[in-house]
Amino acid sequence: MPVERTGGLLLVSPEDVAVRVGAAALELVPLIREGTSFERLAALLRTRHPAAGDVDAQLAVFLGQLWHAGLLEGAPGARARRSSARRFRLVDPDPLARRIAAAVGLLPARVRRVALAASIAAAAAALGWVASSGQRPRVSDVAHRFDPYALALFVLVVIPLHELAHAVAARRTGVAVTDIGVLLWKRVFPTPYSDTSGAYRVSGRSARALIAFAGPLVDLWSAGVAAAVAVTAAGEPAHAALYLVVLCGLAVCFDVNPMFPSDGSRVLEALAGDELLRQRALAPRAAGRARPAAVRAYRAAALLWIAATAATGVWLSVGF
Repeated sequence: MPVERTGGLLLVSPEDVAVRVGAAALELVPLIREGTSFERLAALLRTRHPAAGDVDAQLAVFLGQLWHAGLLEGAPGARARRSSARRFRLVDPDPLARRIAAAVGLLPARVRRVALAASIAAAAAALGWVASSGQRPRVSDVAHRFDPYALALFVLVVIPLHELAHAVAARRTGVAVTDIGVLLWKRVFPTPYSDTSGAYRVSGRSARALIAFAGPLVDLWSAGVAAAVAVTAAGEPAHAALYLVVLCGLAVCFDVNPMFPSDGSRVLEALAGDELLRQRALAPRAAGRARPAAVRAYRAAALLWIAATAATGVWLSVGF
């Protein structure tokens, strides 16, 4: 199924896996539908785009994307690709997400924007407060001062709210998220997930970005609440709150990492209108198939994330 995007289309398989198709690749779709050979497709590209380089390599990448998405006849498709990360579905969040989204929709748009900005500012202020109070949280505390209560809160409250936030943001745009659970990344590492693959149906860039941004926003809010508790409580509650600040901070850092598929990379891709921007920006040979300004902006964001992460890590470890 084709879905329009700026500068091209998305071809979407029955498994809801999307492949972005630019103008040059779009010319090949009719031939691929009829059935053709690699050599014929390459010859057509060379004829219509004589100045293009490494045609064979780019064509191979494009056909590989179609294959892995299940858009080529006889391809194992998305099921085969997804099997590398085994999924355990736990709950359907859509009924609750629908009700929350409807309640949020009752507020005027201006009120929602002000509330969002104020909540982010309040969380940042609380984190600044705890940082200047002499109770600076340290990453080493995760191992040296283990707190089971904070860990339980993080696993049983923060993570589910993170995934639910994705579902609520998606429902606000009319997209249902019916699958939240745990996947085994590389078949070993347990990772929570919410299946937002249907977000490609959303035409607005900011709306698609908000679906991805909603999860890290919950982590930030949680860190802010924990920071406020840390500076107003004492004893074990204060220690548990500081521990939770560290866990939520690490979650934010991990979730917005643009170097790997993450909420952060999806936000940047959504804002740029290019679902393959991360691959194109981080792979020099693929960069030519994306808008130069988008590639530069993505690389700048990646460098900013690296610098901010390194500085925060040093500050939380040894201080200045």
